[in-house]
Amino acid sequence: GWDRQAPGFIERRASGVDVGKVPNESTAGGRAVIEYNSGPLRLQASIFHQDQHFDGFQNVTFDPSNLKGELVQNLIFDTPEDNRNRFTLMNFTGEADLGFASLLSSTSYYTGGFRAAEDTAELLRAFIGPTFPSTIVEDSQQKSFTEEVRLSSNRPVAGFDWIVRGFYSHGSSYRTDDLIVP
Repeated sequence: GWDRQAPGFIERRASGVDVGKVPNESTAGGRAVIEYNSGPLRLQASIFHQDQHFDGFQNVTFDPSNLKGELVQNLIFDTPEDNRNRFTLMNFTGEADLGFASLLSSTSYYTGGFRAAEDTAELLRAFIGPTFPSTIVEDSQQKSFTEEVRLSSNRPVAGFDWIVRGFYSHGSSYRTDDLIVP
């Protein structure tokens, strides 16, 4: 497994006051594999998971308030901008030597999600004038199942190698965007 902590590098200012650096990152994950291998049969199961968390975005303000092009975000309010990205990928693979051919089956399942909160006060101010702290929250989820089966020749037949393959994939996803105002 792994664990990574990284400090922010973009200065964040709210109404001209320094409030810290963003995005601070926290990433953790791991991978595990188990395998059985006995002569003509090999089985392998694996899982890979990662969870990332950031307390801001890597965007920089380029407007008259930042004429020097510094790494800075100039915001009206210090609204928290948490975002998180998680995913898990699982796989099971089986291989068998049938003598005349090799058989392979690979099954995978993926699930992932992303959730981010982003300050929208600047955007609202452009449309309605003086504004208030507000956030848009984006939430998305994905799921995917994949199966492949393959039978391939171990020896040429009439001078040709052959392969028969089947593939299936099904996925689903959704996304929502909610504007949150006090």
